[in-house]
Amino acid sequence: MVIVIEGLGTGLVGAYGSSTAVTPALDGLAAGGVLLDQCFVDSQDLELQLNSLWTARHAMQEGKRDWNLWRMASDNSSDSWEPRLLTDCERVAAVADAYGCPTVTLVEPTHSDQPAHESSQCAVMELFAAAAQELALGEPGLVWIHSRGLRLPWDAPLDLRAQFADPGDPPPPTQTLPPAFDVGPETDPDWIVGWGQVAAAQSAVIDEAISALLQSVEVRDDAAAWSWLLTSLGGVPLGEHGRLGWGRPQLHGEELHTATIVSPAERLPIGLRRPELFQLPDVAACLAALLGWDLPAGAWGRNPLLNAAAESPQRWPNELSLAMIAGQDKNWIRSPAWSALLQKRSAELQPEQLLPELLYVKPEDRWEVSPIADRRREVLARHRELVELFSHAIRSNDRGLLPVLEDELINLLR
Repeated sequence: MVIVIEGLGTGLVGAYGSSTAVTPALDGLAAGGVLLDQCFVDSQDLELQLNSLWTARHAMQEGKRDWNLWRMASDNSSDSWEPRLLTDCERVAAVADAYGCPTVTLVEPTHSDQPAHESSQCAVMELFAAAAQELALGEPGLVWIHSRGLRLPWDAPLDLRAQFADPGDPPPPTQTLPPAFDVGPETDPDWIVGWGQVAAAQSAVIDEAISALLQSVEVRDDAAAWSWLLTSLGGVPLGEHGRLGWGRPQLHGEELHTATIVSPAERLPIGLRRPELFQLPDVAACLAALLGWDLPAGAWGRNPLLNAAAESPQRWPNELSLAMIAGQDKNWIRSPAWSALLQKRSAELQPEQLLPELLYVKPEDRWEVSPIADRRREVLARHRELVELFSHAIRSNDRGLLPVLEDELINLLR
């Protein structure tokens, strides 16, 4: 079972500034499996993200992709079942069909411009309800569920929104259209906080949907044989960097960080947190391992279940010590101790066209609000070099070419 949810970043999993738990079902799933603490998307384009999940190749890799998940799934299916994908996104359904998924079900949710009276009436529930019905009665096999998640209307009931407000807070917004506006000094802070409360309520609705899905499998005779893999395709910005909602791509953690949980059928190890730097191709490699499939040569992904976890970055493999995204104007690169946003260099760029380059201390500066590039220029310069080395490894289709990092980039005690 694979569940992919758009927009459900790690900032919305767990507690949201109050005693109300946002995602108890997801928390329970993580407690019985493996949580990839630092897993990131490798692109902000949906089709490239799907390609990474279905080929175990990085979004920056070019060239022919002979191996893909759906072709392998079809080759390994039996007469009694076919691999299947259920989604509420037309674009995902079209891409899955192009990749050879044998059975694609598109569930088109009902949209409303008013908050739902009950969680069960929310648009996001329709896909999970259809999936739960199929899982309760259908044959076992690979089931991929892709939800538009927080990109669907934010139609959580008003009383659920209010549960995430603290005493004295004004009522949360009542709109259902996902927010998409810039945040500036003139923006009312209560408005920003209120939208965060709505996002938490919407995440709680998604968690209810996942809970119902879990229950539909638990009643099956073969429930113990099911493995679960849940990942998100980044999170939604909630005002941390001048933007509330999508519409202006940002290479910051709140939009790049995924909520990835793996719960193998044997349920071992229990409650393990993996701190290394993973990206979507690693999620694909993990799924292939769960299904017993070998990855082809040139695959970028590495199975996070293969090795024991190591808290200290000094003990992380080189291949799991760097993550990178190539954006439109900037490159984002992450090492264990730093996060850097670097201008894409071009001979045509004039000095006045150069964008500010940013450097953040990790993990302390979780929300990336204190850029210190001017104070650590040598660290910024080293990350520029790492961008070139990462790109070289990508061009060579060889993740083993990633360099050994010096202590300055991996020491978290500073």
